[in-house]
Amino acid sequence: MKKYTISLFVALFALVGLASAQTVALTGGYEGQYVFRGQKISDNIASGTVTVSLPSNTELSVVAYQNTRNKDVSVNNEFDVTLSQGYSVDEVTTVTVGGTGYFYPAASTSAGETRYTFEAFSSLSYEAFLSPTVTAGYDFRLKQIFVEGSLSQDVKLPFLATNWKLVPSVAAGWAGARNLLPEQAGKAVKDSYYYVTPQVNLVYEIKHVELSVGYRYNYLFNSTNSHNSWVGGAVTVKF
Repeated sequence: MKKYTISLFVALFALVGLASAQTVALTGGYEGQYVFRGQKISDNIASGTVTVSLPSNTELSVVAYQNTRNKDVSVNNEFDVTLSQGYSVDEVTTVTVGGTGYFYPAASTSAGETRYTFEAFSSLSYEAFLSPTVTAGYDFRLKQIFVEGSLSQDVKLPFLATNWKLVPSVAAGWAGARNLLPEQAGKAVKDSYYYVTPQVNLVYEIKHVELSVGYRYNYLFNSTNSHNSWVGGAVTVKF
């Protein structure tokens, strides 16, 4: 029943949003690796995203992930729904609150795999040099607290053309969960770790289209520290 209620809510919001949207963005992407908050989930992931932004600083996004070469059930047919509301504190400061539902239709509850989870979050961002942003939240099913800070800066490339830019960025965070597998019987699985994920993207923009390709690197600090790197890219069309 829950999934039908959520689906109906998303559909109604999308219909209203499309009628009064300030921006609708469609993004198709590919990543050599799927890394989520410092944790590598799988390889070779294609994704599709629809984002509806309203003039009231309300935003709805739906993201779908699909493996392209392997059948890792933890990612196969995953889709995420995020609804957020931004509040302008002053000309350069914005506070955003929202929630995200993560859904895994192909997961097997009999094997202890999680079919869905939900988190609430809040972020503080500044429109200034390096665009600093701090986000914190809590996942209710995984009983996980997370905190992440990020920096990003557009670097114009006039020697190429006015439509080109380089976008280096870095995210660093901490996450601690008390029940990573809520469907699994027995003792709860716990985990706590830190991570740093820098990346750099080459971006080309024209009026309604943005193309990007870049290099990513991730370092995970936990009981067995690990690092990995990969390449990804995306195409976004805005209306």
